[in-house]
Amino acid sequence: MFFKLDSLVLELSKSHQSLSRTKQLHALITKSHLLRDPFYATKITRLYALNNDLSSARNLFDKTPQRSVFLWNSIIRAYAKANQLNDAISLFKNMLRTEIRPDNFTYACIIRACSESFDLEGLRLVHGMVVSGLGLDSVTGSALVTAYSNLSLIDDASKVFIEVSDPDLILCNSMISGYEYCGFWDKSLQLWNWMRRVGKKPDGYTLVGLISGLRESRLLRIGQGIHGFCLKSGFDSSDHVVSVLVSMYARCKCMNSAYSVFSSLFQPDLVTWSALITGYSQYGDYEKALYYFRKMHIEGKKADPVLIASVLVAAAQSTNVWPGSVVHGYVIQRGFELSVVVSSALTDMYSKCGFVDLGIRVFETMPERNIVTYNTLLFKNDPNKGAYRVMLSNIYASNGRWDDVKKLREFSRWWTKKSTWT
Repeated sequence: MFFKLDSLVLELSKSHQSLSRTKQLHALITKSHLLRDPFYATKITRLYALNNDLSSARNLFDKTPQRSVFLWNSIIRAYAKANQLNDAISLFKNMLRTEIRPDNFTYACIIRACSESFDLEGLRLVHGMVVSGLGLDSVTGSALVTAYSNLSLIDDASKVFIEVSDPDLILCNSMISGYEYCGFWDKSLQLWNWMRRVGKKPDGYTLVGLISGLRESRLLRIGQGIHGFCLKSGFDSSDHVVSVLVSMYARCKCMNSAYSVFSSLFQPDLVTWSALITGYSQYGDYEKALYYFRKMHIEGKKADPVLIASVLVAAAQSTNVWPGSVVHGYVIQRGFELSVVVSSALTDMYSKCGFVDLGIRVFETMPERNIVTYNTLLFKNDPNKGAYRVMLSNIYASNGRWDDVKKLREFSRWWTKKSTWT
């Protein structure tokens, strides 16, 4: 089989290949006896992972006799991204038993896996290995800051940040996002001011983290100041920055400013539309929330379940069933009726608009039900609540749905106890 090696490398280096094409490339490399070189095995492993074919990726990894740190990183990252965190950590432990030493990208991947699996002991162990081995750099430092922040250990995250002698923009952004996540908007502002003093130019991620932390109306003036910086620095054309500005103004109940920022974009993305619509819904202007949802739909943007639930809340509060029923049609078209969040919002909307029977129908078709759904259907709408629960229980019994009867009775007992506590 004749082929040009440089064209093969080019194919393997593409950002994505289909699964069938990946298997063709794998077969070609196997026949050419190139798999002995871990470079090619790493490339194929990456492509299998991109196609969510972990079985083929692992099979290739296991059959590769010579494994480089890049191949190890590729398979560990594949499992971590697939949320198979225990497998990723297990592979890392296997790697430590070989002659191949982890690099900063290996450690960063394992740090994220420990954080996402809430393995604090493992996280501290890997942290110690980094410090005693390679030492902290931007890659491992950013991963540790994010990991500790996600576990609400902001003091540990701050210590890591301080230990890096010359933090770059990525590490600064991780620290600002960590402060935002843990509710320390003042510390993120202090870090931003320090960045400006030492000449570190922020990017969109810096500003998104900074603005997202301004969650209270009393911080409006600070938000306006950062907005002014965005205008001067050209960040007002960034969809992500604009969306958090819209959300910030909405949280501060300044919907005129939120709309002004929104309208400055020529083609706002779904995130920005969602920020505006959710803002109007939370502000209590339900008609505008529904109006902009319709406008967004006309312009070809597709809503996600979270936005749909927000719009249904607006329809419920307006007690107008017509827009809610239109949204219900959209939900069916997009297949979102299986979402617990959407179905709960539909149940609530129909019940509050006086169409309890339709609310029950939605409830009946839900694949899963949570405490919010039961609460919505049973305790918000009917003045004769005990009789209503009995009626629903009888409906289940007549259809042989004994599991639902049991769940309803357990929930009713829980609610009765809760009422006596309060």
